[in-house]
Amino acid sequence: AERGGGKRFYAVMDASAMLTRSIAIVTTAVVLLASLEPLLGIVVVAGMLPHHIVGWWTFKQRAELFRADAQDSRRQDYFAEVLTSHDTGREVRAFGLGDLFLGRYRDTFTRMYDRYRQFRFRSTGYGIISGTLSGAIGTGAFVWVVVRAYYGRLTVGDAVLYIGLLPQLSSTLGGLVSQAMNFYYTTLLTRHFF
Repeated sequence: AERGGGKRFYAVMDASAMLTRSIAIVTTAVVLLASLEPLLGIVVVAGMLPHHIVGWWTFKQRAELFRADAQDSRRQDYFAEVLTSHDTGREVRAFGLGDLFLGRYRDTFTRMYDRYRQFRFRSTGYGIISGTLSGAIGTGAFVWVVVRAYYGRLTVGDAVLYIGLLPQLSSTLGGLVSQAMNFYYTTLLTRHFF
């Protein structure tokens, strides 16, 4: 609580400010796209959702993992301090406790590492699948714009606007969702702090 308390609250305030700015940018881009082709902005935003929903799930799981590891993390810090501290070093050597504390440190580390490895394996798999789906939809929107411009159904100016806005929208929306997920993660940790 002493180590993590202060910075959590600053992170919540920073994330709030960045979220507001990103929402304004994304709204402007979607309105511009919708003014030229009503469904395109919605398709691009909807196409990005699967990947960001997985990201949201990942942040929630990470916060739960942080909570689950809190006691083991404190134990691990304690064992490391007993083994390396000048104050306890003599007693550890005098009573031959080095192997005992090192074994407990390793057991705690293994338990934490196994939980983290399972989490990373699942989140990476879900991320690959959802990222591929979102990328395919974004690429499809881009190809759709190019094909319509080629056949003269879009003016060159509209096509340039689309082509310029699609990556901007994708990037900003990705940043927005990332900031929202970071905000959510920080509030979960703040709740844990209380």
